[in-house]
Amino acid sequence: MRALRQAKGWTLEEAAEKGDMDLKHWQKIEAGTINVTLVTLVRIAEGLGETVGSLFFRHACRAKGASEQVAVLPVVGGKT
Repeated sequence: MRALRQAKGWTLEEAAEKGDMDLKHWQKIEAGTINVTLVTLVRIAEGLGETVGSLFFRHACRAKGASEQVAVLPVVGGKT
């Protein structure tokens, strides 16, 4: 989340607004101090212009040390 937000050049406030949530809630999620529901995860993904699946894929790639370029896959239906 933080890496995507920073790559877009967004402040915490901008990201929280785009994700339709309170700033403190966004901060706690980025810090990893709270867990999120699926509904919140969908709002985060939509706010960042991503899919929920792409968030998991990016996280898995980072955990394995893959570069950010590897973390882009086409989605069924021709959308990326």
